Amino acid sequence: VRRLAFGEALSCILDCPACGKKLNIDVQISQLLLPQTQNPAYWYRARLPQSNAQATFRLPTGADQEAIADLAAQDPSAAVDMLMNACLHSLTDGDMPLEIWPEDVVGDLAKLIAEHDPQAELILNTACPECGHRFDVLLDVGTYFAEEINHRLPYLYREVHLMAWHYHWSEAEILSMTRSHRKIYLDLLDETLREATL
Repeated sequence: VRRLAFGEALSCILDCPACGKKLNIDVQISQLLLPQTQNPAYWYRARLPQSNAQATFRLPTGADQEAIADLAAQDPSAAVDMLMNACLHSLTDGDMPLEIWPEDVVGDLAKLIAEHDPQAELILNTACPECGHRFDVLLDVGTYFAEEINHRLPYLYREVHLMAWHYHWSEAEILSMTRSHRKIYLDLLDETLREATL
């Protein structure tokens, strides 16, 4: 969705944790996407890293995330527990179901989920050009996209206004175009208006 709305490049401004300098990095969306898994399973079974317990679990869904959204704003730890409970089908030691979970089951389950869904968290590895410090930063695509929409909204209204005023197209027709398609018409319109003022 983001690629269709605003194009392939993501421009990020980061603070170096070592020297505090700001750095700009541009990331191509195609660099972030992994090939889609062929025939992904709904349920996965794996041993928890810190115990002998076997977990049967599924990956979180958008519906799971919506269900915990309000709680996450108030109590992130409780939201994580709720999410893990939704994803965990069973926990066994051999053939015996475990009624009491091992101490770090939430952390272990989160690691297993991350292994089976490597695109759930996008980690950018970068280096500061000033001091050379290498560091990782989490790219929260949802937050990035929401902030980008808020930032670009006034420009989008202006684009729609100019195109509707000049071409007499409806808002729906204009918004159905890709950003690059709209840009072609906006560039032509800009050129025409500049020539008219000469």
